[in-house]
Amino acid sequence: MFSESKRAADSAVLRVPKTAELIAERLRGQIIRGELTEGDALPNETELVEKFGVSRPTLREALRVLESESLLDITRGMRGGARVVIPSEKTAARYVGRYLQFQQIPMIDVHEATIAIEVPAVTNLARSYQPSDLVALRELLRQGESKIDEDMVSAVNIGNDFHRLLVDLAGNRTLAILHGMIEQVILASGHEIAETYQSKFVDEVRQFHRVHQQIVDLISDHQDEAAGNLWRKHLQAKIRRLKRIRQEGSRDSTLVEVS
Repeated sequence: MFSESKRAADSAVLRVPKTAELIAERLRGQIIRGELTEGDALPNETELVEKFGVSRPTLREALRVLESESLLDITRGMRGGARVVIPSEKTAARYVGRYLQFQQIPMIDVHEATIAIEVPAVTNLARSYQPSDLVALRELLRQGESKIDEDMVSAVNIGNDFHRLLVDLAGNRTLAILHGMIEQVILASGHEIAETYQSKFVDEVRQFHRVHQQIVDLISDHQDEAAGNLWRKHLQAKIRRLKRIRQEGSRDSTLVEVS
């Protein structure tokens, strides 16, 4: 038994990457380092085959790998070719969402993850904000207020932007990226809710906007504990309302479900 395990380990250690994998890794590295940027066209197939010294099937396999990772957009045909696509939160969220869906994660878990990120972000922002932070937050408040009575969907989107800005201004880029991906998963799994907002969520949007105004005032006064407590209650109330909307709909989607 030991010898079999050792042989398996040795096999894993000695595995030599396929030529297509090496080419994909080289191109991937150029994209990550910024040597290839959004929209850049790769040389045509003939040039790439000559550059890498490989067969056309090997090159195509390498390009398919990068296409599957959403790093290349490949157009087939006589005038086709490969163009670079920069990784985005939406791309990452699509993979995360599918994994959560595979694991049968309840949507409530995803919403609660936003609480775990946003509440500390609000608390930290209240402790050490910059004047420009308040300017940016108040500008979103102004935009949101102007849309509530004329364009509810836009008002909701601006409200979501307000949540995201709070996390962005808190300064931790990793948490901001994770928060952005979680937001995308929520939107992908609850895309039908936007229509419900417009007809049934008017009063709540106005109430949420008032909370947004209060939170900016608390941040401005450096009332970090009060800001964190208010924001937690706000997010919990939002989750309760979203759950009711789902239950009132045609089906109660309790698990992550992304298309």
